[in-house]
Amino acid sequence: MVKRAIHYEPDADESDRTFCGTDGEFEQQHFTAWTAMVTCKRCRRILEKKIQARRDAAAVKSKSTQWDWLSARALELGYPSLWDAVSDLHVIKGKPPLAEF
Repeated sequence: MVKRAIHYEPDADESDRTFCGTDGEFEQQHFTAWTAMVTCKRCRRILEKKIQARRDAAAVKSKSTQWDWLSARALELGYPSLWDAVSDLHVIKGKPPLAEF
């Protein structure tokens, strides 16, 4: 007997459709709101894309927050811009500011 795939559905109690669009008749036991318990390949692919998009958006936000913090710190130290602080660091350390890139 073939075991049926478990589909992702955030509102599993009120749903009669699948997240991935698979047709068929499903019972309550074929749905779950827990992403770790999903066995449907289509649902997993869709979830992975959504999770990756969310991570990418968080990374961009994190990078901009870090940049803002660095810029504010350079202004606190008396530099007119972040690049002036980086060039002074170059003079102090003796390395090009972006040598590894």
